[in-house]
Amino acid sequence: MEYIHDTVNKLIEDYGTRDPFELCDALGIKVIQTLIKPLQGAFYYIAGKPVVFIEESLRDDQKLLVCAHELGHYILHSDIVKTSSLAEFELFDMRDPVEYEANVFASHLMIDEKSLLELLKEGRTVFQVSMILKCNVNLINIKLTEMNGYGYNFDTSWGNHDLFS
Repeated sequence: MEYIHDTVNKLIEDYGTRDPFELCDALGIKVIQTLIKPLQGAFYYIAGKPVVFIEESLRDDQKLLVCAHELGHYILHSDIVKTSSLAEFELFDMRDPVEYEANVFASHLMIDEKSLLELLKEGRTVFQVSMILKCNVNLINIKLTEMNGYGYNFDTSWGNHDLFS
């Protein structure tokens, strides 16, 4: 899904940020943090305007991930959302192609490839990288899987081992 990688890089270049909240603001997407349990997030059009809802009780790192995921829906799936809604009970549901694409978008937005590669070359495990980057380990795995699609050869099977050994 190199087109998602390219789309995210263009957004970062155009707006000078990886922060999904800043990008939503710049793109005119209203972000509302409110009580929406059991949902983590949702993306709707209300009166023709894009709106992202985020569960207010989530940790800050989770809110960033949910916001990035919902921004991915806005960028990639606005046509679908105009006729329905996209609500997240589980962000890492890999069975649904639409959800997977939003996760790929979030992985490219939230994880700087250069920083990721540097940490892995230092011998850090995926789990250590996850803690250092304050990023969900599932998102790291998605990013590595996507990077394999454009030339890398990471073992993305779960395990606490060095990827550059």
